[in-house]
Amino acid sequence: MKSNKIIFFLGAGFSKDAGGPIQNEIIQNILSSDFYEHFSDNEDVVKSIDEFKEFLRKELLLSDEMFSKIALEDVFTPIDRCISQGLSLGSYSAKSLMDLRVCLNLNQIKH
Repeated sequence: MKSNKIIFFLGAGFSKDAGGPIQNEIIQNILSSDFYEHFSDNEDVVKSIDEFKEFLRKELLLSDEMFSKIALEDVFTPIDRCISQGLSLGSYSAKSLMDLRVCLNLNQIKH
């Protein structure tokens, strides 16, 4: 029996019309003072934000002004590639990149 299926290929920004943020807006939201203040009592979130900023500055060599111009994929792709190949990235070993990845995922956010 033959089945007719429809496959959708969605690109970056697909959710924008529905009110969702695009990648660089996600970074803007995470680094905004409103986000920081909302989670300021959560040490894990504060640590994640600080670690994220430190990584952007020291390893990706971005100035604070450039933070809002980078897409999440441009941050996570080099991290994930190094992890998958067992390579270091700057001062981060493959193991510390895995720890960073967990930290950046903000797995401990509790509302």
